[in-house]
Amino acid sequence: MSLGSLASPERWLDLASFFLADVRDGLGPYLSIYLLTEHSLSPTSIGLIMSVSGLASLTCQPLAGALVDRSNPRRIIAVACAIVTVSCLSVPFVSYVQWHCLLQALSGAAAGVFAPALAALTLGLTGPGDGFSRRIGRNEMYNHAGNASAAMLSGILSAWNKRAVFWLMAFNCFCSLVAVCFVPSAKLQQQPPVSDSKKEKAVGSSGGLGPLFGSRNQSLRVFALCLALFHLANAAMLPLVGQKLAAVYGVEHATMLTSSAIVGAQVVMAPVSRFVGSKTDAWGRRPLLLLGFAALPIR
Repeated sequence: MSLGSLASPERWLDLASFFLADVRDGLGPYLSIYLLTEHSLSPTSIGLIMSVSGLASLTCQPLAGALVDRSNPRRIIAVACAIVTVSCLSVPFVSYVQWHCLLQALSGAAAGVFAPALAALTLGLTGPGDGFSRRIGRNEMYNHAGNASAAMLSGILSAWNKRAVFWLMAFNCFCSLVAVCFVPSAKLQQQPPVSDSKKEKAVGSSGGLGPLFGSRNQSLRVFALCLALFHLANAAMLPLVGQKLAAVYGVEHATMLTSSAIVGAQVVMAPVSRFVGSKTDAWGRRPLLLLGFAALPIR
């Protein structure tokens, strides 16, 4: 592999997907274990904090998509990384539930912008078409590899210091920011030329929240509802498993066991993501989405 290929925009996007994985998913089960073992919060309080984070992310993601449509995705990622870093590093020094709710609401809202901003960077590199679907699959492969790596490091470092999980999150935020900054800005401008009349028409019909709330987009609203329900059903699963592991096996083993569960899941999802990305245009998205939705109740 040549030095030029290592420095290509695609490689920097790979690195951004890898390091943003831990940042996008937040502290999740590690936070619930930390609050249970170090701050002695009740499961009810922990559930409230985690719910605030999830609802903030869910609420802000459509708004984040509209923001990405109208701004520079790299600038948005930079601001979001800063918010997540401050929130993570503040957790060990906060005792009150209200402050934890505020920190996790900020972190959840910031994390909601990473997916649309990364998709915008990807679209700028590949343009629409078959290349975009394959590239999204490749992004997700690196995303799951990043999650697995972060989980392994979290499990190892937590044996040394319980706060290491928060430091690792801040480090991943910094690395993500560096990787995103090396995607050349010229690449983001490689879009097909559009006539003035088409631009004026697109402004009113294809930007921000317009497509979601337009009168002719009932299918898109149903799809958005499906994704929201899937997120609400899935988001609390791993934090609850982490609390159960802490109760059954002891707090000294909880973080390591939770990390093992995350690694096992991500090792499966990494190749599956690449496979789905390569088959999306050939098979269609509906059957693949139905398989994904069916997996949750089966689990």
